[in-house]
Amino acid sequence: MGGRLGATIAFLWKICYNKYISKEEDAAMAEEIKPLIVALDTNVFDNANYFYSGLDLGILKQYIDDGVIGELIISDVVVRECKRHLSESAENLVEDFAAKFDSLEWKRASTIGALPSVPEIIDKEAITAGLMKMYDEYLVATHAKIVDSKSVNIENVISDYFNEVPPFKGGKKNGKKKDHKKYEFPDAIIIARLKQIAEESGELRVVSDDPDWKAAFWGNDKVKFYKEIKELFSFHLPSQTLNM
Repeated sequence: MGGRLGATIAFLWKICYNKYISKEEDAAMAEEIKPLIVALDTNVFDNANYFYSGLDLGILKQYIDDGVIGELIISDVVVRECKRHLSESAENLVEDFAAKFDSLEWKRASTIGALPSVPEIIDKEAITAGLMKMYDEYLVATHAKIVDSKSVNIENVISDYFNEVPPFKGGKKNGKKKDHKKYEFPDAIIIARLKQIAEESGELRVVSDDPDWKAAFWGNDKVKFYKEIKELFSFHLPSQTLNM
């Protein structure tokens, strides 16, 4: 029996039979059955190949529908990164397709009308728009809360950059100068916002396979970190039959 399901049954048993349970046990049970607040990094979507009915994103949605996950947090920076990746994937698809069929045989056949030309087959704008639409529909279906970064103190982020605080720690030296991983600024802003949310909510589950994210949240007792979404399912969510 899953830990969360067992806690729920014990809680109901307490109510029905008025069994005395200590305040500590009562609080522990209430904590176990409290809906989770989960935040995702861009790589969660990338690793799932944006397959919304697949094992990761599909199961995530079902747990949200069932109320096990009470809130899904997505940073506005993550949304923009995901949409940029989707746009890039559409562009790569068009380029790969064009390269594959940019052959003398294809050109020869298309001139006599036996095969259409490549521009008639694939429309990059239409593909990009379709991918964006599916992504937006998933966010709506999961009731994702898109959080902006207006409350983040940029001065603190800049200070972290110069002090090499994760995710900026570990930059490589280029000659006499050291690169402090300037490209991590978007992640640093996301992380700062998620720390605020964790402080406000009391506890936050964060899923990312980025080691810099893990280092940035290290030692934060209000954040539980998971390398992949399967770990979240395994450690904190009840086993049940899923209607995929």
